Amino acid sequence: MPVMVVAGLFMVGLFVTAGTSTGVLVVEARSVYGSKSIPLTATATVGGTTLTTPFNLTLVPGLYTVAYSQLPWLHTADSRTIQVVGGRTVYAVGVYSPIVDVIGVTDAGFNATSVRAEHVITPVIWVNTGTNAVVLQSSLFSVTLNPGGNYTRFFTTGGTVTVTVLGTTHAMTVYIA
Repeated sequence: MPVMVVAGLFMVGLFVTAGTSTGVLVVEARSVYGSKSIPLTATATVGGTTLTTPFNLTLVPGLYTVAYSQLPWLHTADSRTIQVVGGRTVYAVGVYSPIVDVIGVTDAGFNATSVRAEHVITPVIWVNTGTNAVVLQSSLFSVTLNPGGNYTRFFTTGGTVTVTVLGTTHAMTVYIA
């Protein structure tokens, strides 16, 4: 009989401990565009606590809302509700996407004279909206765009790049922060 009492108390202790043990919430932020995924530093708020990503929180079991901050050049990650379970690690990844500038180009020129981009984060996309092929030329690239074709460029360093339509005087400037 005493063995059963001790075993019963042990089992009750396990259930009480399992129900009240803490879990870990790992919070991260990433910029995702196509197949590119880049870790970001952003602030996120969980249960009234605001920290800079990436971070871990030890929490009692329950539902928690993770809200992410706004970042320049990016669409803000959606808030998400995460269930923390005792003895487990769960992840909340805020997915930011770049605010993309799309530039129309024809043999008659560009639809913008300049654009701003954040290096490595914000792509610039040129789309040939005309009926003739055009050649985009700069100090960094030269590419032929057929009608309806497009070219996407992530700039890896800051600075200024002038892009021209080859064989014309049409030019635009990309300011890279």
